Amino acid sequence: MSKVRTFVLYSTRHTFATRLAPYVDPWTLCRVMGWSDVKIAMRYVHPSEAHVLAAIEGLQTASGSKSGSNLVEVDFPALSPAELIPAQ
Repeated sequence: MSKVRTFVLYSTRHTFATRLAPYVDPWTLCRVMGWSDVKIAMRYVHPSEAHVLAAIEGLQTASGSKSGSNLVEVDFPALSPAELIPAQ
């Protein structure tokens, strides 16, 4: 019996959602994937500490308050759709 796993198309959908999640908010992920409940997207969203700090920095910048800030600046890479889809 072959040890090659059967290809399941659904796996590529899961991989796509996993790779897209770090770069979009949960609501956008829902819209792209066609989900009606944000709880599904939350399975894929695992923000790093740097991502959370960058979000807080954005709030402070928007409000004009930078006093006492020691937050880390994070530059997230821009990915093309081709980079989000696994090579076969």
